[in-house]
Amino acid sequence: MKTLEELLETEAIPQVFSDTVLKLSGALSDNECGIDDVVDIIKYDQAVTARVLRYANSSVSSSRRDINSLREAVIRLGGGRILEWLMAECLQGVLNRPLVKYGFKENELWRHSIAAASAAESLHEMFGSRIEMVTFTSALLHDIGKLLLANSLPDDICLLLWKIEEGKPFEEVEKELFGFTHADIGAALLERWNLPSDIVHVVKHHHDSDQLQISDCSLKVADILAHLIGEGLGYSGLCMAVSEKPCVRLGIKREHLERLLASTRYRFENVIRSFES
Repeated sequence: MKTLEELLETEAIPQVFSDTVLKLSGALSDNECGIDDVVDIIKYDQAVTARVLRYANSSVSSSRRDINSLREAVIRLGGGRILEWLMAECLQGVLNRPLVKYGFKENELWRHSIAAASAAESLHEMFGSRIEMVTFTSALLHDIGKLLLANSLPDDICLLLWKIEEGKPFEEVEKELFGFTHADIGAALLERWNLPSDIVHVVKHHHDSDQLQISDCSLKVADILAHLIGEGLGYSGLCMAVSEKPCVRLGIKREHLERLLASTRYRFENVIRSFES
């Protein structure tokens, strides 16, 4: 069986993010990043500027007037939403492939990533600055390691399903087979892509029950919300366990759940619609 380093070399995905997107990701990891900082990063990249203006003037942004400048677009959308959309656009061609051994049909992994990012936005709307900017980006990227492991999983799907039906989460099955999980190799890939270290950390630990920092808990809950609206269940959905710890850490109560699910579904459908238009 190949080591993580060997698998990373043979299955590695080429960098999909431009320098502008990487700079924006790094800047937004700092919660002090403001409108002028976002504009300064984007303004010399004509292609990204054009895409941001197109998004700001789309029906999804709900703008009542034409947005004619980059600064207006950033004020209208916010840096986090712009980064989420740019990254989703970059990732679509990578995450849209079917992953049969994970139970994902074409586009399902990408849709799950969009749903998790939408859930992160909903959490931020409800709980404010406690939900850090890193959660949005991490939500889009958290399962990218599945792309690297998919070809190396056993061909015997029945064996995998049998292990899952025993009550083992899929990440435990991965650990048993490889000695590491999709979260481990996904984080290693993001580190190779020069993503900020806090994003790498959150992706690496998104299945670790003992990681209870706000950013870790936010991604755990966003992942659960994405599953609960029916996006990206795959085979792992057969044994999805919902831990109370992240919800308690974030202060999420039962009465919040219905609003979070409705908001996540609404945001998710808007983003999907923007990619279909």
